[in-house]
Amino acid sequence: MKLNALIVAFVALCMVSLPSRASAQQDQPQFFLWQNVHLNPGKAVEFEQVRADRNAGMAEANVTFRRRVFAHDRGIYQLTIPLSNMAALDEMRAQESAMSAGNPTLAREVIHHIETSIQQLRPELSYTPSTRRVPEAGVGFYRGLTFYLKFGRGNEAADIMQQMRALYEENSPENGFLVFSKVTGGGPDLSVFFPARDAVDYYTERSERIERLGASLRPLRRQLDALSHRTDSFNSTRREDLDYQPPN
Repeated sequence: MKLNALIVAFVALCMVSLPSRASAQQDQPQFFLWQNVHLNPGKAVEFEQVRADRNAGMAEANVTFRRRVFAHDRGIYQLTIPLSNMAALDEMRAQESAMSAGNPTLAREVIHHIETSIQQLRPELSYTPSTRRVPEAGVGFYRGLTFYLKFGRGNEAADIMQQMRALYEENSPENGFLVFSKVTGGGPDLSVFFPARDAVDYYTERSERIERLGASLRPLRRQLDALSHRTDSFNSTRREDLDYQPPN
């Protein structure tokens, strides 16, 4: 039922506001289905077994939608699934309906709840340096900042992110950031991710970046916080061992 409601809302929003952005980047996924899996305490090992079994079931059913997995430091595993368009959600659901049931009892013991949303990458708000300090293949860690915006504050938040991007472009740090905005579903309205090799690498680079940009960044961050009724921050580790890559 939740996925059905998400699909209906997604259709409506795409018809109203999203095609103009999608047409600008035909060569990349326009949307991402995020599944934030909140675990019961102490169930990380069991969840990873559930994930491995799920991956095996998807491979057996020839599911063609890949998953990338991230482990947050708050007992949350995030699965991201690229979607080229609206029809992809229906196609994914049809493929998964052919899967075997797995072990629903174990899944219920392990998983507290799953928060689902459709997110859109916002390249016009993100910053990608001309020379990346850490190549994409070397990224194993992200620092995440999420913002739950007050009603009607999305445009103001986007303006602030554009100012942050301009500040980065002007000072040309070698570390960039990715920005996502929610299209529909639960979870944050705006998410920002800073990539690094690992946690030590991130905090070392952050100290240098704050020394360079902190005086200009802090007022913008305070403005963004003021537009939000809730903000969160977390460390996120890539878990390639839990990814699902469709069979060739």
